[in-house]
Formats: sequence, structure tokens, C-alpha cells
Amino acid sequence: MPTSQEQLFATSYDSPARIISAILIAGSIVVFIATKSALVGAVELCVIGLVYLYSPQSYRVSGDSILIRRLVGTVRLPLDSIRELRAGAADDFRQCARLWGSGGVFGYFGLFKTVKLGECRWYMRNRTRSFLPKVYSIGGDSSRTCYGATIFE
Repeated sequence: MPTSQEQLFATSYDSPARIISAILIAGSIVVFIATKSALVGAVELCVIGLVYLYSPQSYRVSGDSILIRRLVGTVRLPLDSIRELRAGAADDFRQCARLWGSGGVFGYFGLFKTVKLGECRWYMRNRTRSFLPKVYSIGGDSSRTCYGATIFE
């Protein structure tokens, strides 16, 4: 239960994430029916389930950190490591390459690279309502890592 210094933010999928997720699930059902293979169905179910387990579920701002809750674990972003924080804009996500992760199935999470932001770790369900904190890496050097998360609802 959140304390008086914590704020919990629920989030929803944007339209592209809804559409991509629905197409993947529908396509998996069609492939399962067409192949009539329990093995194919089990593999599809495992892949979809694994992606969902890593997708961001909610965000919590506590006294000293931003917590990004996923079913397989919470990502903690200490507030004192944030050097810049701003709302995400459509231009931030142009010319984007997904290096690892999900580019729309149950959100946008994993490692991405954009022309404007460089290499980023995203934990978003909705790119139109996102924030972009830039933090110094844990090693304490001056290199920056950009995170993306949906928190404005």
C-alpha cells in the first residue's frame, strides 16, 4: 500500500500497442488452429506469456525513486540519478530501431535507439503520454542513459 509520499500511476496502451497485441494474439490462434499442434500452441502461449510478464503494469513515484512494476520484477530508477526529465514528444520516437525488446506487443519495452535520444531503455505502454528521464549510468561516469516510461494518464 502506498505511503503518503508515494503516488501510483496506472497506465493504458496506446492505439498501436492495442492493435499490434491483438494482431499477434489473433495470428497465434489462427496458426494454432491451422496446424492443430499442441506443441505450436504451447510455444505460442509461452512466448505471449513471457512478453506480457516483462511488460510494464504500473508506475509508482516514492520518496527516493520511480518504480516501474512488471509481473517479473520491479525496475527502480533512483530520483537522485535523474539529470533531466521531460515529457516525450512524437519527434523523440522517429527513426527508431528496436535493439532488444517489444516494439508494440503489450507496450514498448527493452533497448531502443533513436536518432534524437540515442540508446534508451523503454518501459512504456503509451508513447503519447510518456516522460523521458536521463540519468547518469550506475558506474558514475558522465555517459547518459535515457529511460522512457508512461506515467501521465
